[in-house]
Amino acid sequence: MKKISLTLISLFVIIIAVSSCKSKELTAKYGSLPPNEEIQAFVGDTVVIEMTTNASTGYKWDIVYYSNEKVVSFIEDVTIEPEKTEGSEMMVGTSSKIAYKFCAEKEGSTSIVFEYKRANGEVGRQAVYNVTCTKKE
Repeated sequence: MKKISLTLISLFVIIIAVSSCKSKELTAKYGSLPPNEEIQAFVGDTVVIEMTTNASTGYKWDIVYYSNEKVVSFIEDVTIEPEKTEGSEMMVGTSSKIAYKFCAEKEGSTSIVFEYKRANGEVGRQAVYNVTCTKKE
């Protein structure tokens, strides 16, 4: 009986966590929204930060720091491959994007720091996004 109760409670918590970020998605794109720009979100919004990447360079983006992990929580990162045109193949060295998704959990501000680095730790560049979350009125 205890096992069933714990399972049901766990399932309930997961459903609430997943459903809490079902409102509109905001997107900050590296390049179109420069790092250090303020991202405004409402509690419950999903904030998506897209970064251009190129696996053939040996570099990849990583999240290295949050100033306040209670304001946003990491959901997932998704690689977005460039669209192929009909009859063509993807060329080696073609850039793709990686979308980092965060849920705006509570009111406040946080800075999310990304580094574009190689497996050996060599950092090519850094990008910082400042996210401010407020409640909807």
